[in-house]
Amino acid sequence: VIGAGSVVTHDVEPYTIVAGIPARPIKKRFDDKIIDKLQKLKWWKLDDATIRDNFDLFNSEPTDRIIFELEKLMFDKKIQAK
Repeated sequence: VIGAGSVVTHDVEPYTIVAGIPARPIKKRFDDKIIDKLQKLKWWKLDDATIRDNFDLFNSEPTDRIIFELEKLMFDKKIQAK
């Protein structure tokens, strides 16, 4: 997440909120364990229609249960997280 009016001059770590000029990290959106699971899952490989069809799942706080549901969705769609 990048704050309005911020100027990003460096790479931003995944799932980090940054703001300011230059943009500086404010906080992480999730704990490191959840971030690691989301990164390994590579959910962004899903097509737009699948993401839209599962809006509630993608619009939920990424708990272990939600990540399990995402893993099942990826498996059902035969998308490898490699």
